[in-house]
Amino acid sequence: MTKDLAPATVNHNLKFVRMLFAAAKREGMVADNPAEDVPTLKRTARTTRRPFTMVELRGLLQVADAEWRSMILFGLYTGQRLGDIARLSWDQIDLEAGEIRLQTSKTGRHQKIPIPPPLLKHIEILKDEKPGEYFLHPKAEDIVSTQGKTGSLSVQFHKLMADAGIVTAKKHRKIEKSEENAAGRKVPKARGVEAKVSFHSLRHTTTSLLKNAGVSPAIAEEFVGHDSAEMNRVYTHIELEAMKKAAKLLPDVTEGQSGDAPALPSS
Repeated sequence: MTKDLAPATVNHNLKFVRMLFAAAKREGMVADNPAEDVPTLKRTARTTRRPFTMVELRGLLQVADAEWRSMILFGLYTGQRLGDIARLSWDQIDLEAGEIRLQTSKTGRHQKIPIPPPLLKHIEILKDEKPGEYFLHPKAEDIVSTQGKTGSLSVQFHKLMADAGIVTAKKHRKIEKSEENAAGRKVPKARGVEAKVSFHSLRHTTTSLLKNAGVSPAIAEEFVGHDSAEMNRVYTHIELEAMKKAAKLLPDVTEGQSGDAPALPSS
């Protein structure tokens, strides 16, 4: 049954299973690879997500309230999904080790993420501002806990993007179809399909910034917990120390740097 999974996710999982059986066959554990002839699913999606530019990120931070500003910074510097950022609690933050530890809601994967210096600075301020709180983002956590999904948060984030001039404001529950954003700037296209932005684009931005800084794709994907990182583990053992070095290469978007240099594509 694949109706609840995106074709890309199914194909990633199929590739992983093929690799496992191929390794088992080489070791003489199985005679054949039963996944070898299983066809991949066609990708029918007409849109793809793109990374944010540095100017767009700073625009978002300017229009966001304190909690959303914090969630944007966590999304950028950890590469994690909206629901996991909303549910972050203080017992998942180890300041002494400089790590964030969580289990992703989508895949159930246990993540140990080094805290980049700009995010560490933010966390230390946040800890002083919210003594006694269990969750880092209590309003967002309450919405996800009550509704059981992140839909309302996604709507809020779209409004933030509209306020920052990145997208056109929604009208009648539909996003205006246009090749330009609200500020009149052309939206980048990716491989001939329309490129859109959402909170998930922060995940693409993290990967792009890491690769742009010279970090290997395997480490960049391990950092954000990308699906293909599971396959990398079959052949590559990535030390936490390598990820910590990568974390230090991420730029501080809270500082007033100039220029509208876009992040590199994440693929």
